[in-house]
Amino acid sequence: MSFNLHEQVDCPLGQTYPNRDKFGFDNVSNRGWFTCRETATTYLWGPVSQARKYLFYCFEPAAFGGWDAYSQKWHIVRMFDYVESRMGWWDRTRIHDTNNYNAVKVQLSGGWFQNSMAASLALLLLRVGPRFNDHISFDYLLSLDPYSNTTKPSIYRFLDGYQHYCGYETGWVNAFVNHSYNDASRKLIHRSQVEQCAAHIRSQRINLSDSAAWLEACRQFRLAA
Repeated sequence: MSFNLHEQVDCPLGQTYPNRDKFGFDNVSNRGWFTCRETATTYLWGPVSQARKYLFYCFEPAAFGGWDAYSQKWHIVRMFDYVESRMGWWDRTRIHDTNNYNAVKVQLSGGWFQNSMAASLALLLLRVGPRFNDHISFDYLLSLDPYSNTTKPSIYRFLDGYQHYCGYETGWVNAFVNHSYNDASRKLIHRSQVEQCAAHIRSQRINLSDSAAWLEACRQFRLAA
């Protein structure tokens, strides 16, 4: 069952009492708690985290109004279950309780590692997750954070299955701030379009490897800077 707060694990980063939420990594090169989401995205997209597919996340319970920390851990579970169910992903994110009252371990679905933009969105959604109690809608949840609110149409575009990024910006907010759904449709396309293009390239150039054909297809869809 995906909609579950999984067994408690130890958080090796120590107890933290943040004045805002933080993202945690326990690998040798990037060990500790980090407040900047873009810095955390860079670390998450690094080779070690891509292989492990997890990070830690801690939050200030008082910042999310009226719910105890344990309930807010369940809100994070609920948020990822809602989003990944909507996208039809079979590989699901697993949220583990930790020995820190205000921290969870987030074992992300592989879908969030299909490109760096997906990883960036995962951390943006993680940041709003503690607020997703069962009395509010997902749309209202997105309106509670300025970054998710100003990129809301693009988030829905991604959730509709258009998850291959064709732009040149780095970071979800940089790429999609104040974009309409139609604006986002230029930058987020369905992966099948790229797969079909790659297959055509491969059929025309029989000595080309599958990976090289994929990269060539990506280049053809990439928007000009």
